[in-house]
Amino acid sequence: MIDHTGSVVSNEAGRRKWRLPIATATILAISIIVTCARFAVPGLADALRRDPAALEHGEWWRIITPLFIQPDPWAATLGVWVILLLAGATVEKLFGTSRWIALYLIGAIVGEAAGYLWQPHGAGGSVAVAGLLGGFLAWCLARPTPRPSKVVAWLVLGAACLDTWLRDIHGLPLLAGALAGALLLMPRSA
Repeated sequence: MIDHTGSVVSNEAGRRKWRLPIATATILAISIIVTCARFAVPGLADALRRDPAALEHGEWWRIITPLFIQPDPWAATLGVWVILLLAGATVEKLFGTSRWIALYLIGAIVGEAAGYLWQPHGAGGSVAVAGLLGGFLAWCLARPTPRPSKVVAWLVLGAACLDTWLRDIHGLPLLAGALAGALLLMPRSA
């Protein structure tokens, strides 16, 4: 049964309530709508992508809009959306919605900054999703998880370091998300 908050309510003892991953669903819906709109609105992709010269001339929206339009071929676009759905829903369940937003924004800010430095005319939400993945890796390392999960987490973090060294824009937001996730998981002092 679903209650008024979107939660699945269970009568069985010990089962966790499931809540609709509202942040994940919202960002995914916006990305799908804006990406599909690029076919109906000529020039939309160019108007929303990273463009340092346009940003300097007052087109301030270019700080955030590259996150919501996927200019890649459909296979890559669908891959980003599937990862957003799976990782986003998982991270939102593990961290909660407000912390999900923090991890998403950290990935977005760091990824877009790297994008303006290393890929100044691109777009896509994969950098923000990398922040969510980094948070998930931090959770895997901080919580009791099977050893293979921890090994994979360390390997992915190592790959993110290599990715950063190669000046790809996904490594830094993943590392930033992992650091932020670790900080969010630290016990609070009373």
